[in-house]
Amino acid sequence: MKALALLLATVPVLGAGAATLFMLFLLTFPWENSEPTSDAVVVIAVGIGLVGLVLPALVCWFGIAVSRVRLAKRAYAIHALVAGFLLAYGLSVSQHGDGQILSYVVPIEVCGLLAVALASQHQLARRASGTHAVR
Repeated sequence: MKALALLLATVPVLGAGAATLFMLFLLTFPWENSEPTSDAVVVIAVGIGLVGLVLPALVCWFGIAVSRVRLAKRAYAIHALVAGFLLAYGLSVSQHGDGQILSYVVPIEVCGLLAVALASQHQLARRASGTHAVR
C-alpha cells in the first residue's frame, strides 16, 4: 500500500513541476503576450510555482516515504490550496475557454489526495497490528 501511495504522490510532484514550467513559458512567450512581461512578475510566478506547488508536493512525498503521515497531510494541504488558488486565478483572467485545464488539474490533485489517504490507512493498519511505533 505504501508503494502505491508513493507512486500516486509522485504525480503531483511532476504536475507541479510541469505547471511551473508552463507558467514560465506563458509569461515569456512573445506571441502569447501582447505586452512584455516584467522580470519581477516572472520571478514571482516561478517562485510561487516552486515554493507553493513543487516544494509542498515534494515534502508530501517525503512524508509518505518516511511514514510521517501528518507531515504529508499538511504539505499536501498547502500544495492543494496553492494549486486551487492558481487555478481559480488563471481561469478568472483567461480570455479563452480553459475548461480543458480542469481535466488535467483535477486528476493530478486526486492522485495526491489518494496518496495521502492510502498512507494514512497504511499507518493505521500498522498501528493496529503493533508493528509500527506511533509518530
